Amino acid sequence: MIHESANYLWNAGQLRERHSIARWSFGHANELPMAIGFTLPRGWWCGFFLSRRFIFDETQNGDVDFVAGPMRYSFSDEELIDRLRAARSQDPRGFEELRVHLKAGQDGHVVWPPDVAEIVACKIKTSWFDTQWHRTHESAGARTELLGQMDISRQRGINRVAFLHIGVTKPTEERVETWKASSQQLDMAMSSFPNAFPDTEIAYGHLKAGMAATCDGLESMAGTHTYITIERSPGLINPIIEQRWHKQLRARLAELPQPGYLNIFIHECPKCWKWRHGSSPDPAQQPCICGASPLDL
Repeated sequence: MIHESANYLWNAGQLRERHSIARWSFGHANELPMAIGFTLPRGWWCGFFLSRRFIFDETQNGDVDFVAGPMRYSFSDEELIDRLRAARSQDPRGFEELRVHLKAGQDGHVVWPPDVAEIVACKIKTSWFDTQWHRTHESAGARTELLGQMDISRQRGINRVAFLHIGVTKPTEERVETWKASSQQLDMAMSSFPNAFPDTEIAYGHLKAGMAATCDGLESMAGTHTYITIERSPGLINPIIEQRWHKQLRARLAELPQPGYLNIFIHECPKCWKWRHGSSPDPAQQPCICGASPLDL
């Protein structure tokens, strides 16, 4: 029998979105910031489910599913490109390019706190599939709610806003060729993936991705993932100018130590509310100093 605990995303209930983005990011962490506009020579900082009050300097409860901003080195973009080009000529496999970034971080060239004039955000929803899709978010009410949530980010001055729809599958009973079975199941499921994007003329982005677990492994470590598919590229919906809430966001980021790499994840502790950063999208990989259990993260 298939293990039917909440360890699988299809049965995760209200935690499905939080767990699905963490597991999908295990192998695709770079894709979401890049899909919303942060590509080399810029890096990025990003956070999943950070509290609105710490971002927008307001008392409203709730969180932002995904928020991100650009990061740069203290030397020019042109110099970075030249360094990477030279590294690539030495080693086409890319290892020397990694060393360029490692050395830049070790030498203290990551600009911190980062410029927060340009901020992007993403709303995340997850649907699950057995022989058909469930919680498709296609109803008129669900689309209206999604549009309203994206509108809130636009009204706060967020520069680009997107909707990421993740599809996950219930594992099959196959116990021999488990990976092949999960791949075939995901192909079949994604061929009929629901379209929950609301009807709007506003240049919101529409992204989708999929994951299939196996009967003996969770989505992060087993099964099949898809890359992000960009159904609609997010456009610039607000000018890149200083917003009232940027001051608090900049100050909160400044409380963190200077990172040693150009791409980082910000995590918020649900116990003490402090932020911390690290190289993994999984908050359990960077435990909070307050001692909160990984199970609480």
